[in-house]
Amino acid sequence: MFIWDSHIHSDISFDGKFSIDEFANKARELGLSGITFTEHYDIYDGMNPHDEKAKPFDKEEYKVKLSKAKETFGDYIKAGVEIGLRPDSKNEISEIAGFFDYDFIIGSSHVVCMKNISHDYSFYSGLTKEQAYEKYLKEVSLNIALCHKDFDVYGHLDYAARYGKYDEPEMECSDTLDSVLRLLIENGKGIEVNTASFRLGLGEPHPNRKILKRYKELGGEIITLGSDAHVPEHLAFSFKEAGEILKDTGFKYYAVYSGRKPEFIKL
Repeated sequence: MFIWDSHIHSDISFDGKFSIDEFANKARELGLSGITFTEHYDIYDGMNPHDEKAKPFDKEEYKVKLSKAKETFGDYIKAGVEIGLRPDSKNEISEIAGFFDYDFIIGSSHVVCMKNISHDYSFYSGLTKEQAYEKYLKEVSLNIALCHKDFDVYGHLDYAARYGKYDEPEMECSDTLDSVLRLLIENGKGIEVNTASFRLGLGEPHPNRKILKRYKELGGEIITLGSDAHVPEHLAFSFKEAGEILKDTGFKYYAVYSGRKPEFIKL
């Protein structure tokens, strides 16, 4: 069975502690077909990051370490980046997207309205779940409009649901969400199925199955699978469950990117 994990953070990322080699060796031990490293590149200018070390990776260090690892692992590993999209940082985002011959680029919304929404809960203050998610999705839409050439899939599309601390955090389908999904489809972009949510006890992938089904109904076809692993033991976490959900929502294939072009793999 072909299993490829397309969302991994090594010690190149500020919050990673394990080397590229350690991940690749564990992936082989687990019988995976291959892995794609997607190191963090987030821009925290103008705010206090949640971690003093939270800064973009060293581009030259990444290039050197990945090239060295490829001497051992070859095409078993691919080069990617997870760019934290921000409407006010279009030029820097385009620069990092063009810096390296990446195989794959995830665009994500970690910072929204100048707030790091995983740690700065003032983003949600005084807002109902629906109001907070609407606010989040409007900026996602703006990111797609401005930066669609600089990423391939949108990462953990309902990310705000992970941190809002609402009693029933699931993001529901809405007109605004439909607009986001249509914009992705119109620009040839996909969405990631991120399984870190299973580790966090949410019981659904990011995005949830309702959103996946709606994406399919609107004509969406490009899906990638990512564990968002920061430790080797989390590689391909709950991929079996995610695959079943994808099949149940009408998908037959998922994508693995090389040279920023998708290859479709049967689920």
